[in-house]
Amino acid sequence: MMSILARIFGKTLAAEHLPSPRMTLVDFAIDHKLRMSIEPFGAGYLARFSRSMIREAGLLTEAAGIGSTEAEAVADYTQRISRKTLVIDPTSAQPRVIEVPRLRVERSSIRDVVAV
Repeated sequence: MMSILARIFGKTLAAEHLPSPRMTLVDFAIDHKLRMSIEPFGAGYLARFSRSMIREAGLLTEAAGIGSTEAEAVADYTQRISRKTLVIDPTSAQPRVIEVPRLRVERSSIRDVVAV
């Protein structure tokens, strides 16, 4: 497994292996044991991986996909996290850092990523 060192809140973290250059959101979620959360939000939906944040320019930010349907929210989230650094459980003693490859979503499998 290839590792990359990252610094967040003064902690040194090892990033998980870099997955293939392009993969589906479902495969990515399964490979990294991630769970998707889709919730009603206003007149639409909000989608994101549970307990996750994005690291950009050394800062942690919330990231979520928003859409008028569940599928649109997941597709938006997929685009927002592609080629970014995902941090799982960022406030824990040992957060997981994952370099996200370029992802694609297959609309027929959106429920699969929610069930992971």
